[in-house]
Amino acid sequence: GLAGNTFFWSGRPRAERRDAGVAFAIRNDIVGRLPCLPQGINDRLMSLHLPLRDDKFAGIIGAHASPMTSSGAVKNKFYEALHALLATVPKVDELIVLGDLNARVGTDHAVWQGVLGPHGLGGCNDNGLLLLQTCAEHSLLLSNTFFRLQTREKAT
Repeated sequence: GLAGNTFFWSGRPRAERRDAGVAFAIRNDIVGRLPCLPQGINDRLMSLHLPLRDDKFAGIIGAHASPMTSSGAVKNKFYEALHALLATVPKVDELIVLGDLNARVGTDHAVWQGVLGPHGLGGCNDNGLLLLQTCAEHSLLLSNTFFRLQTREKAT
């Protein structure tokens, strides 16, 4: 259930809400150990500095990318904000970007070596290319493409 969790949300006022908003649900015992509360960047990005064992930290970015039907300018604005966030995230031991990135990254793992694994899905769309470029620039990998998963577990 949801009891025992605290929700942190970043989005638009109710009257403007349509297809955006991002949140973290964090167990209350973990909330008490956070060095600072999760930061809402905009209605599509949040960041969290999570303490791990042995004085290590994970930086977690919650992301909800613009849908494929959005204009190129809207998609680019999201990725510009993500780039800025990735460039300014404090030094951490682990960096995780999670959420709904509305992207199909394709299967060309030879071109995107170290970013895209051998188990990508379908053709690459505009959001997929933006995601691949962002991952390459910030030394991130698309972890679910490195494991053999059923198609329904790779895409929603």
